[in-house]
Amino acid sequence: MIINNNYHFKIGLKFTSDRAGNSALSSEEQHQFGGGVQFIYQIKKSRNSIESGIYDLPRVLLDNYSSYYFHNMMIPINYRYDSKVLYYFIGVFADYNVQMDTSDPNYTIWQTLNYVRKFNFGINLGVGIEKPINKYFNILVETRCIFNESSLIGFRRDPIFEPSGFYNLGFAIGVNYKFLN
Repeated sequence: MIINNNYHFKIGLKFTSDRAGNSALSSEEQHQFGGGVQFIYQIKKSRNSIESGIYDLPRVLLDNYSSYYFHNMMIPINYRYDSKVLYYFIGVFADYNVQMDTSDPNYTIWQTLNYVRKFNFGINLGVGIEKPINKYFNILVETRCIFNESSLIGFRRDPIFEPSGFYNLGFAIGVNYKFLN
């Protein structure tokens, strides 16, 4: 019998498929793909752990005239609880805007430098299932919700207080390697 709770650390790869949009500025959504590396540290020999990693977090803002695509690197810090069947996580994240692309011909480099906030933060939560393949490897499938609390882009005079509205809703699949106790 393979026991799933016999590790001290896990490291893995996660591939994501999300619907991304901005509920404050547009009702349009677009499908985005991402992924990253995750790290899980088990707290003592309990069902509790801390989950973090480095992920590509694609964001999108669509309106009637143009599209804005944000490529952010996200670092979450999540509390994770593993039940007998499912795991649950909730936490905060910080992300850094690596690149922004747009289809708007009137959007200049000056606007990019002045209106795109490089550092952002938000909350994320989800539920998943993780099953062992063998003694060292687990596969996982999870659903997740990610909400920015700071605005990626400001169109008004004071972008610090711009409502965010950016979100990602989707699922992830992945594999983890366990460092056993």
